[in-house]
Amino acid sequence: MVAHFMHYVCRTIRMRFPMEVGEVTASTGHFARPAFHVTHAVNGWVRDVREHDVIWLVSQLKTPWGSLPPGIDARIEVASIEHGCAGTRFTAGPRSAWIPMRDATELLGTARGVLKSGGSARLWTNPERHIGQYLQGMRALEDGALVDAWFQMAREAKMEFVSYRQLDGTRDAFHYVAKRVCLGKTVFWDRWGLPRGIAERREASPRAQLDPYLTSAMDRAATVWGIASPRYGEPGSYSAYEQQYAGVRLVLVQCPVAVHACTQKA
Repeated sequence: MVAHFMHYVCRTIRMRFPMEVGEVTASTGHFARPAFHVTHAVNGWVRDVREHDVIWLVSQLKTPWGSLPPGIDARIEVASIEHGCAGTRFTAGPRSAWIPMRDATELLGTARGVLKSGGSARLWTNPERHIGQYLQGMRALEDGALVDAWFQMAREAKMEFVSYRQLDGTRDAFHYVAKRVCLGKTVFWDRWGLPRGIAERREASPRAQLDPYLTSAMDRAATVWGIASPRYGEPGSYSAYEQQYAGVRLVLVQCPVAVHACTQKA
């Protein structure tokens, strides 16, 4: 029987990177699906994970302007496990997947975890406290089908693609993404939807990998929002590429966008 686990991973937008994703050339990243999950833990629930079990990665994207609601970052179907003195590495199997940004607050508020002593208890007992405080250590889930159903719903929901210029539009893009997510929408925003090394550490990625990934996301999107800024659509930028590809489907959003009530302070 497949067991399901949940673990928190930190996601942060940093603004000290001057280059745009499309202006670099080295290879990195796993676009189609996660490659692995690593934790420094060597004991606890990590010892109970077996091949073919599922690990759900939870995160809450933190930015200089606030935090998005918590979401499910990825589904890791465990293909193999390496236990070492410095931590544990779970290799992701072919049915693993990245998950678009969607508010998982209700799901996390109802999910229950298995207790080592027996029985179960709510995972997130106090929603006023950060979800990461409850999932810093891996937890076993009582009902993995609950999360699986949420995952299928998120994948089947109409997605919205947010296009913006990193150099001068990131803040307004964040506020617009927060507004849409808080309204229950499923959103592709590259600061969440790209592999973490590219989205957060600004590692390099060749256009031969990145372009098809972004255009595929736009093809799946019901709406493409363009966040207007002075340098949005500037020739040679990725915003210009996305603007041209989206064509008449692109809806330009004039900023600033008011902060939505469910956006949390950073």
